[in-house]
Amino acid sequence: MSSLSMPWRSQKDINKIQGRYPLRPDYPAVGGSEAVGVVEAVGANVTSVQKGDTVISNSMANSVWTQYDVVGAERVLRVRKDLDVVKMGLKTINIVRDRPEITALKKELKNIGADYVFTEEEFAKDNVKFIQTLHAPPKLALNGVGGRSAMVICAALCHGGTVVTYGAMSKKPMEILSSSFIFKDLRAFGVAVGPWMQVHPEKADRIMIALQDMLVKGTLSPPPMDELPMADFAIAMQRTLAGGHKKQLLLLHDNVRSNNTCKSKL
Repeated sequence: MSSLSMPWRSQKDINKIQGRYPLRPDYPAVGGSEAVGVVEAVGANVTSVQKGDTVISNSMANSVWTQYDVVGAERVLRVRKDLDVVKMGLKTINIVRDRPEITALKKELKNIGADYVFTEEEFAKDNVKFIQTLHAPPKLALNGVGGRSAMVICAALCHGGTVVTYGAMSKKPMEILSSSFIFKDLRAFGVAVGPWMQVHPEKADRIMIALQDMLVKGTLSPPPMDELPMADFAIAMQRTLAGGHKKQLLLLHDNVRSNNTCKSKL
């Protein structure tokens, strides 16, 4: 398999390098968890993919920051060839950390489908008044940060609401008010997306097909991204560690960057 692109702006990959991510490879190891690639050749008994297919990694445990790799067919998922390389909206209420460029971030999120965007401080102060303006309180909260932010979003849920935690980027324990958890009858679930996809491959395939259809139709959009050649991976790393840059930095294979057709359509 040859790689076309790989996102560097990923906190979980930083955590893996730091030794803080639960899924740890044996060191020394190749970094990275996510990539888009093209199948160059397949084994005699492989039927799930074929030469020329565009594929993505299907597990956070994979190490994929390579230009070429030999992988088992079970480690990749086939994706549509008519997808833009960076697309690999639903309306949402987004709660984000405050930062100097917060106005630009709010505009960016609204441009890709967010109805409302609040900083954690804004939502903690005004969530009761804001929730009263909605047709009904939210039923579902997706938590990728943990810490006190989880407490804020849980307090805004309706009675019988559900919070699903899929990440802990704050590296702090998830907090839920006892009053919210008990008297609102909340449900709290945790899920590791990569392992879940491996345990439920048929469901994962249906989800991937639905997401790809939304991307092609334009009902789901990717955030703006900086693109750098692979040779500038150190710059990508520095920007990620420094913060304050766009959400993802794609390191593109040279022949993808130099070919506009390949760059825009896989």
